[in-house]
Parts: sequence; structure tokens; C-alpha cells
Amino acid sequence: LNSTSLTVSWDSVPPVHQNGNITKYEVEYNQTKFPAVPRQIKITVDGVNMTEALDDLQEYVKYFVRVRAYTIVGPGDYTLPVQQTTLENGKLKYDLLLSTSDLSYSIAPSGYPTDYEVTPQSPNSVIMEWGPVPEIDQNGVITSYEVVYSQSSIDYLPQSGTVTATETSTSVGPLQPFIPYNLTVRAFTSVGAGPFNPTPTTTTITNATGIIRSKS
Repeated sequence: LNSTSLTVSWDSVPPVHQNGNITKYEVEYNQTKFPAVPRQIKITVDGVNMTEALDDLQEYVKYFVRVRAYTIVGPGDYTLPVQQTTLENGKLKYDLLLSTSDLSYSIAPSGYPTDYEVTPQSPNSVIMEWGPVPEIDQNGVITSYEVVYSQSSIDYLPQSGTVTATETSTSVGPLQPFIPYNLTVRAFTSVGAGPFNPTPTTTTITNATGIIRSKS
């Protein structure tokens, strides 16, 4: 349905296997990505209904869903689990708002890349590498990254720049040796841009083979 809801539908138990009147159904769903989030939930559905909405789910997460039927005696076997993934954060609402001027909802992901590493590449450039956005904050498929670098110590030198990348590393430059630069990165999904790391990595090139780094 959207980034936090799924609809589950099922057929009735074949008459030969009902062994009585079906009084209710039990829908069980779970996800195993995030240990801090409740991972297994069961919902009881009246026996005349064969569909149920699952709400308050995590954004862009794969869920495993299965169903079993009850008679007054007790439950039957569960179905085999079916897998389905909720939509990316904001994608559905973005599509519905295309005819309006209010697209403010459509911003993702909600977290930033972590674990920066910077190594020298040449006298005026470095290679910056980073880890992924935490899964719970991705809210969709990460499509690209943006690295911003800046320095403010010498006015007549280039003070800032932007580099885009589709992988988790990129060449950053041109930089000036012996000048401290701040580097930070953010991730994009098809919906939009996530936040930059609030604590940039500070890097100074000393020569073609060395850097001074203050890693955040």
C-alpha cells in the first residue's frame, strides 16, 4: 500500500480440509532486519474475512507473512510464508502529490553514511571511502552519494566543491597541500537526499603519499 502498510489476502481452506466451520484466521508477520524493532506480530481475523491490512510497518523492509485457520477445536497448519517489501519512504505520497506544489514530504533517507576513511591519491587529491547508511535509515534503494569538501583558511584558494558518486568511494579534489579541508557525504534514493554527517572529517594533504586526518 505504501511505505508502512501491506495488505494480505488469502483463499479459504479447501472444504475437504476444513474439518468444521472456520471461526477465525490468524495472520503472523515478522521481519528480521532490526533487532530493536518488534519482529513477530499475530493478528486475529474473523472467519468471514479473508483479507487484512498490516499497518505501522518499517519503511522499505522485507516482511514474511503466513496465515492459518481455526475451528472451534483449534488451529490448522500455517501456509508457507510469503515475502513482500514495503515501499520506499515517501514514494507513494510523492506520486500522489505530483499535481500539487507541495512536495515537502519526499525526503529520504533519514540517516547518513558512516565510517569515513581518507587516503592520499596525489599531491592535490584524496580518495574518500565510507560505509553504508544504517539499514533502518535507508528508506529505499541508495542510488548515489554526494561528497562536499570545503576550507576557510585562505581566501584566494578554492574553498569548496562537490563530487557525486554511485559507489561508496570517490576521488576528491583538487585540494591544496597543507590546507585543512572538511569532507562530508550524504546519500540519495529515488525520492531525494538524506542528511550530511553533522561531524565532517578533517583532512590535510602533506605530500603525495601522506595526509593528516582527524577522523570523525
